[in-house]
Amino acid sequence: MKFNTFLIAGLLTASAVLLYEKKDRVIAQLSETKNSIDGIQTSLANIKKNIDIIQSQQHILKNLNQELSYKGHVFNNEIRAHINEIKNISAKYQTTDK
Repeated sequence: MKFNTFLIAGLLTASAVLLYEKKDRVIAQLSETKNSIDGIQTSLANIKKNIDIIQSQQHILKNLNQELSYKGHVFNNEIRAHINEIKNISAKYQTTDK
């Protein structure tokens, strides 16, 4: 056998021994990583659900905005009519007072 073969076998054996010695730490890190991934997936699902809710509410808000805008215009028109009527009445009394 060649020296490279022995070197590679020795390095693989040393790596296996080190990994075996630190297996508890590696298992704990893998467990933490899995828990983090699960938490991230749960958060992602919640975010997607909230985005769907927001998008469904946008249509309602748009309709509500249009309705309020229309009612605001109607209110302004009514106010203008009342103000004009008040001006006409006050002008009528101001001309008779002089």
